[in-house]
Amino acid sequence: MEPANQIEMQVDHHSSGRYTLKERSPGTVMWTDVNESGLLGNTDAVSFYRAVAKRMASHSGQGAVVVSYVDTGP
Repeated sequence: MEPANQIEMQVDHHSSGRYTLKERSPGTVMWTDVNESGLLGNTDAVSFYRAVAKRMASHSGQGAVVVSYVDTGP
């Protein structure tokens, strides 16, 4: 599989209670915030994780594979 079709995802939890999804390609140093509705600075865990699931399904539908998923939550 080509690296362009691989995605790493990470959930960050801020002390303010906000959730943000970050992504990068394998081998890339910097993470990028996913600036989509429900995925950036969301204070509602349920809607956030629903949005994460939709994002994963969207990647899959486009032929990409999530090769790493890390949740840094409490």
